[in-house]
Amino acid sequence: MAISSTSSVSSASAGVWQQLQTQQALRTAEQAEQKARALRAEASAAQTEADRAQDRARNLRGASSQAQTVAEQARRGVSSLESVDDMKLRLSDTYARIGQTVRSAAQTAAPAGTVAVTAAAPVVVATAAVSTGTLINTTA
Repeated sequence: MAISSTSSVSSASAGVWQQLQTQQALRTAEQAEQKARALRAEASAAQTEADRAQDRARNLRGASSQAQTVAEQARRGVSSLESVDDMKLRLSDTYARIGQTVRSAAQTAAPAGTVAVTAAAPVVVATAAVSTGTLINTTA
């Protein structure tokens, strides 16, 4: 009888041990599933953030391109203004030389005892509308 009671205790403890192992395996599986759900949620959030970052990068590239275009137009405008200033200086010098020549010619051609008429100093008026592709109109 001692053998049969020992074997029934042994088989009962084996059943308890089996049950403990099963419960431990179930807990481990549940923990793994929770971890997997948390990681999926984190991955989804990271993907959403990455998509937003890509959209922002695309928008920034577009804004950068527009800013570059504006900068190039501004440089062309500055170059045009510098050309207009240079042209105004050259025209002013030309008008001054013409005035000097006219005054010289008038003094040389005046008969003795007459009053020589001299030309007044020239006045230069220049206007320009500068933007990309616009013809510069200078009026003197």
